[in-house]
Amino acid sequence: MVLHSSKKTGTPATHTNAATGLPSGDVLNAHTLANYNKDDLFWGYFQHAAQQSKVVTTHLQSKYPTIGQTGDIQRLKVGFDYHTKKLVVAEESFDALTNKTIDSKIRCYDGKQYDAIVDAGSTTWETTNPGYFCELDNMAWFVSDGMNTGGLSEEQAKKFVASLRSEKDLMTVNSARWEAHKGKDYVHFSVDLKPVAAAGGYEGVPFLQVAFDDTGLDYQKHPYQPKENFGGGYHLEYWVNPVSQLPEYAELSDTPLYDKAGKPQILSGNVTLTTIYDFTTATFDARTSTNVSIDPTW
Repeated sequence: MVLHSSKKTGTPATHTNAATGLPSGDVLNAHTLANYNKDDLFWGYFQHAAQQSKVVTTHLQSKYPTIGQTGDIQRLKVGFDYHTKKLVVAEESFDALTNKTIDSKIRCYDGKQYDAIVDAGSTTWETTNPGYFCELDNMAWFVSDGMNTGGLSEEQAKKFVASLRSEKDLMTVNSARWEAHKGKDYVHFSVDLKPVAAAGGYEGVPFLQVAFDDTGLDYQKHPYQPKENFGGGYHLEYWVNPVSQLPEYAELSDTPLYDKAGKPQILSGNVTLTTIYDFTTATFDARTSTNVSIDPTW
């Protein structure tokens, strides 16, 4: 993909990465970022991420975000190879107030699920086969970030992105800012996916599924599943490393459903899925004898 219109002037982009068509990390900086169209940049990075065949994602998700509760917070680390379909999972839940684990820890590797049973300070492991966390259908939205996918060819990724961009007012790139974090530079995008008029009402998130179907792939076999908020939308905060041209951190939050008149409804609970990405591998140490650290601090 070459972003021939990536600069605001409409002139051909220079100093681009030949494989992605995106501006090279040595030319994109705090001073030059404003020269590039924020929409083209975001979709270029989004398309590049969709073509990665392996990834480890570390998630933090509120499971019961009702008003007045501290919340049962879930940590989940998932490694996945889109080509071999190999899946590795580590899961645990903790109380948001005490930061202490409140559920048994779960590990899945080599097709088997292991549940940690803690009693009087002693931990034993029981095998559950098949287990919920070893079933790829159950992990479909966690193998990525709940919005994008991976494992697509360049042509499939182009179709996925083109379908999303073709829906007028569906997705808006609000801003692209240059930010430094822990000694590294990032392009920080703020993006909204909002419901748009559809047959009989308004739809938002389901358009992601439609866009994936346009790739010609089977969403169940691939797999692909957006984070649940059907009828509503998302707000996405997305940090991209301009050198690797891949995301390293994201926060995906639910936004309200719209009624038939196009008015937002009251959001009863906002579930935010925080994701840290590692595109260098599809696996990690999930042996039951180890206590895998999956606290996604960034």
